[in-house]
Amino acid sequence: MNDRMPGRLALPATALLCALAFAAALCRADDDPKDKPPAERRVEAGTCTSGTLFRREAADRPWQAVPVKGAAPTRDTLLALPGTRAAVRLKGGAAEMVLWGNLPELSEFPVLESAVVLYEPKDVDLDLFLDRGRVVLANRKDKGEVRVRLRFAGEPWELVLARPGTRVAVELSGRWPAGVIFSDPPKRKVWPTGSLALLVLEGSVRLSVGAQEYGLTGPPGPALFSWDSVAGPARGPVQRREAPAWAAPEADRKRAALVVNELLAPMFDRLRKGGTPEEGLAALFDAADRQPDARRAALARRLAVDGYGALDDLPRLLGALGDAKHADAREAAVNALRHWLGRSVAQPGKLYQFLVRQQKYPPGQAAIVVQLLHSFGDDDLRQPQTYDLLTAYLRHARLPIRELASWHLYRLVPAGRNIKYDPAGTEAEREKAYRAWKKLIPDGQVPKDVRDNE
Repeated sequence: MNDRMPGRLALPATALLCALAFAAALCRADDDPKDKPPAERRVEAGTCTSGTLFRREAADRPWQAVPVKGAAPTRDTLLALPGTRAAVRLKGGAAEMVLWGNLPELSEFPVLESAVVLYEPKDVDLDLFLDRGRVVLANRKDKGEVRVRLRFAGEPWELVLARPGTRVAVELSGRWPAGVIFSDPPKRKVWPTGSLALLVLEGSVRLSVGAQEYGLTGPPGPALFSWDSVAGPARGPVQRREAPAWAAPEADRKRAALVVNELLAPMFDRLRKGGTPEEGLAALFDAADRQPDARRAALARRLAVDGYGALDDLPRLLGALGDAKHADAREAAVNALRHWLGRSVAQPGKLYQFLVRQQKYPPGQAAIVVQLLHSFGDDDLRQPQTYDLLTAYLRHARLPIRELASWHLYRLVPAGRNIKYDPAGTEAEREKAYRAWKKLIPDGQVPKDVRDNE
């Protein structure tokens, strides 16, 4: 995951050709390496002891809910949705793993759902592949150490949780670098940038990264070790004065204040009645319309939309992006899709193919959607053509493209925040707002905000 290619937005017609090219290139690209062990037998690795855990055997198999006291098998992808947690006690009882779904209100680290794959341990107590998100590992022995093999993004690390009660958190996220535009044929493979933080919450850990070994202890000691796919592992651990806010008891009170469990009740009810995880999230989304508190309704829809992304439910996720009734659902879908795209090099191609084959988008329009889910680079932001293109898309026939264009404009041009443009508004309302945007950013010009910052 070390290859990055800077991109530059060209003239509108060329930009569209680039967008089409990158989509076609990604359709042929192989997925990024995951350092997964060879296929092995599927056995029980542990037991779900609390929370809401989902699993699936392969990408083309359905998600299933794992009940409390249910088995967590090896080789399956195990998942906790954003805003939820699921604890798994590993076979033998030596170690515990908590898949710790996140919300931006609780932690700024850019993770949402948590997804792992367990493998039958041969010479360690726990062997896991972290696909994405946050997981907390704990030594639950009465005495002695717990040995963990941690795999992620082609990296095999070894951890020793030195004594009972030791807890360590690992967070992994991926994002496409700003300004990326792909060529066809690709000059070189372009990968999302992966970032990982390993943080000792309590106790002490010996960490082996290749030939290097590091000693980490919980706050206020050298508790944090980081890695990213560009620079590689850090030179050493970093001191932390205290545990992160999300791990403190106050975080649970803050989470309770967000009434996450209460909002998720429609999903739990649908699951109890035999519904699929996707149907449970759809029930959560629909129930938001019956929520009298607007803030809670918006959070319920966001939990559902983020969940669609976690479960790879593209039909409902794209449906939220084109939801003419709920502006908060559209914005949640933009963020969820950007998060979804960052999971691997293959994701943009998968989205492009879904738009063309399942949703019957013309190839050019599908490419526009995928390209607008990426961020513009510094060179792009200095080009008048960028703003000409975005303002032109405010008039596009498709609501998702109008939504994405306005999403970018409101973030890139603070002076336009007083312009009331509703992508789902009437044509007359949209035209009035479009003219206001063109007055603020005339053709061939860069916004004053950008010029002033140069």
